Order: sequence, then C-alpha cells, then structure tokens
Amino acid sequence: MNRSPRALLRPFGPLSMGLALLIGAGCSKPSAPAPDAQAPAAQAEREAPDPLAGIEARLGLDAAVLPDRAPPARAKPVEPDPKPVEEAADGRPTYGPGSVPAEGDPLAGYRGRTHVVDPGGGGDFLNIAAALGSAGSGDRIRVRPGTYTDPLALTRPVAIIGDGPVEQIIVEVSGANIVQSTAVRALLKGLTLRQTGGEPARYGVDVREGRLELRGCAVQSASLAAVAVRDRGTVAVVDSRLHDSRQSGLFAYDGGRAEVVASTITGNGAAGVEVKGSGQATVRKSRLHDGGASGLFVHAGARATIEDSLISGNRLAGIEVKSSARAEIRRNRVAEGAQSGIFVNEGAGGVIEENTIGANGLAGIELKSGADPVVRRNTFEGGTQSGIFVNQGALGTLEENTVRGTGLAGIEIKGGTPKVLRNTVEGTTQSGIYVHAEGGGTLEGNTVRRSGKAGIEISGGARPTVVDNRLEGNAYQGVWVLPDGEGTFRGNTMSGNARGPVRVDGAAAGRIEGDLPIPKPKAPPPPKPSPYDPPVEPPK
Repeated sequence: MNRSPRALLRPFGPLSMGLALLIGAGCSKPSAPAPDAQAPAAQAEREAPDPLAGIEARLGLDAAVLPDRAPPARAKPVEPDPKPVEEAADGRPTYGPGSVPAEGDPLAGYRGRTHVVDPGGGGDFLNIAAALGSAGSGDRIRVRPGTYTDPLALTRPVAIIGDGPVEQIIVEVSGANIVQSTAVRALLKGLTLRQTGGEPARYGVDVREGRLELRGCAVQSASLAAVAVRDRGTVAVVDSRLHDSRQSGLFAYDGGRAEVVASTITGNGAAGVEVKGSGQATVRKSRLHDGGASGLFVHAGARATIEDSLISGNRLAGIEVKSSARAEIRRNRVAEGAQSGIFVNEGAGGVIEENTIGANGLAGIELKSGADPVVRRNTFEGGTQSGIFVNQGALGTLEENTVRGTGLAGIEIKGGTPKVLRNTVEGTTQSGIYVHAEGGGTLEGNTVRRSGKAGIEISGGARPTVVDNRLEGNAYQGVWVLPDGEGTFRGNTMSGNARGPVRVDGAAAGRIEGDLPIPKPKAPPPPKPSPYDPPVEPPK
C-alpha cells in the first residue's frame, strides 16, 4: 500500500483517526529505524579524527575562506519572486533574472502542495516513490526518518526535503541509480543516498537533463561515481558530502555541467571531481581530500574552475589538467598530496593564480608535454622536489610567484621553454633556477637569493636567455654554467654570493653571449721539484 492509512481516511472526518491507527497496525510498510539504531555510527563519525586537522597550521595558512567542516546554520533568506524557467541559446533550461541560483533560497521555486512521507503511517505516503507519483510541478515532499529502498525518477519540478537528521533519512538502492533526474528543475535536501552495488553498476545520482540541486545531502556509490551529470544536465552540489564511492565523487561528462559549493568530497576510489569531454565544472569553497586519484581531474578537452578550496592528501596530483583541457585555478590551498600539487600535461592550459602550494610528494606545479598555462602570483612553500617543474617541451608563463624552502631547485626547467618573469626564489635546497636537458626560455626580472647552490645553474645543452635578474647571497655563484651549458646574458646584478658572481666551466665559455663577466682561468702553478730529479748545478 503506497498511501498511509491516515491519508486514506482523511476525507471521512475526525473520527478517522482511531480507524487509521487500527488499520495501520496491519499494513505492510518500510521499517523505520529505532532511534538508537543510527546513534552509534553517527557518534563514531562525529568523534573520528578529522584528516584535515592541522593542515592550515602546518602550512601557515588562513582558513577563513574555507567552509566549516560542519555546514553552518544559516538564517532564512528573503524569498525572491520565482521566475519562469527560460531556454538558453543551446536549448538548456536556465534561470532568468531574480530566479533561484545555487546560493539563493532553495525552496523559493517550490510553493505547491506539501506531501508528507512517513514509514510509520503518520503522513500521506509510506514511501518516497509513491509521493513522487502524486506530486505536481512545484510541490514539496517532506520525508521523515526511515530507510527507503525504491529508486527515484525525477521527471517534473519537485523538492524532496528531509524532515529530521540527515543520517536518519536514508534512500538505499542496489542495482540501479538511486536518483535519475530529467526534470527541468528539482531539489534534494537533507537526505542520505547510498548506492550499495549490485548489477548493473550504477551511479548514486544521475542527471541527464534539466537542473538538479543537492543541498545538505550525503551521497555514495559502491558501483560508480556518487553523482554523475551528462548530456543536457546541470547539477549543483551545495553544503553536501560526496564520499567513499568506488569511482569519482562527481563525474561531469559529455556536455554535463556541475557546480560544487561549500561541500566535502573525500575518500572516493578515483578523482574527487572528474570532468571529461565537453563537460564543465565549477568548484568553490570546498574540500577535495584523501581520494584514490587526483582531487580534481580535468581532461579530454573539458573545462573547469576551482576557487577558494582545499585540495589535500590525494594519491595522485592535487589537480590534474591534461589532453587540451582548460582550467582556472585560483586562491586554493593544495597540500600533502602523494604526487605534484598541480600537474598540467598534454597541451592543456588555463590560469593558475594566487594559490598556496606546499608539502606535496613531487613538484608544487609540473608542466609537461606542450602544456601552456599562465602561472601567476602563487606561493610555493616546502615540498620534497622543485617548486615549479617545466618538463619535456612544456611552455607556460611563470610570473610574480614566490618560491621558498623547496627540497630541490626553486624553478627547474628540463627540456621546456617557459617565460619566467619577475619571480622571487629564496631559501631553496639546491640552485634557485636550474635549466638543463636542452631547456631554454626567458628568465627576466627575477630575484634569486639564499639558495643552497647557485642562483642560476645551467647544464645539459640548455640555452636560456637571462636578462635583468638579481642574484644575491647564494651559497655558490650567482651564475654557474657547466661545460655543456650555454646562454645569453644581459643586465644581471650579482652580490654577496659565497663563491663569487660567476663560474663558467670548460667549453661553456665559448658559447656564452652577452655581458656575463666570464672569469679568466688562472695560470697553473709551476711544478714542484722532485727529489728524484738530478741536482741542478749553479752556473760557473
């Protein structure tokens, strides 16, 4: 029976209450969890150590821009007047001026009837699927605590709202998507969604058309991604948790669009957020941590923006952009990953600016194989390798960055040809800027000081153009050119370097152009007399 006994007897007046209780005793219904059944798990989750605790302190970061670990209580905003949904130029449903974006009041567009789902029989329906069958456009469905096992197909504008603690309102499905949405717009709020596996493999939430907003939800899938969006679909994930899925937390592909705001994406087997094909994603004020691959993975020509977020503890790069994809990466903290903080590869590009990147297993940023982003005004601190690594034919414009305390060189150029402009490199373990393996490019207007070796080191057939740099207080020379290095030098200033301003070894002296003051080799000292030589008689 889909409708509850109370709903069936409501038209017969007040005396129906007693009959409802009698009938309800014999009805088949989903089991409601005992109040204490969920408590131990919920308490254990609350008491578990936070894997992000102390990252900001270890890196000296200000976490003010990041969301609280628990979603903050919010005052109810003034409801805007709902506007009709409009069609965009590409045929997608969009919102007109004054309508409800992800940051607005989520319920403003749903002012129809309210249907109550209660597995104990105290509402209008016993399960959510039955309520969906009766709901009209703009209606609200309020769901009381219980475990529901029917897949949900959203085909019209409705809001499904949890009426109780989110961990006690569970939709658990095997062998199917928990939610499949093709509605022009829809809202899920305050629900726990669990795809438990089974055949065929499915997503937790699958958005194929229209716009679905997930607000204050927890979603996981034992089969595929927690949330997928494709084709003509758009999904907004707000104040939610996408966690412990077999594949990605969020997968946007084949034209799907995604927005993630103030959410946590953690513990997934693949990337936290994966964007592929003509997919697009925007991530703001969120945490992407402890995933089985990259925190954000953008590839196959996709587009993504990530801002004001913390990306930490992932098994691959914190952020990876490849295969001609484009990404805008601004004001994030990227830390404690097993590989590079940011990895841009295979002709990818975009803008990487004002991020703090440190304590990663490889380079802070690696550019490789034709990558050509703008890397601007970032701070690189610590890390086991170089702050910026330009590798295997990469390009890129590196300007006004600060690199300090890295385990290898501050900026390493291996076979790439970037523009390195007006950066500050200091306190690195090895040379401040290291160009080798036939690397080149332009080094102009940089300040390099207190490096563990030379200010600028050149070897391995590299040939950079080095102009107007300041090289101060380095442990070796200001410039060190090894025998197989070369370059063009103009207008550089050097002071306080422990082993002098310049060292040019062997054949490199004949390949240096410009005004580099190449020191003349010292004449060898005369040989010392041997005791076995015959004595030299003085002239008579």
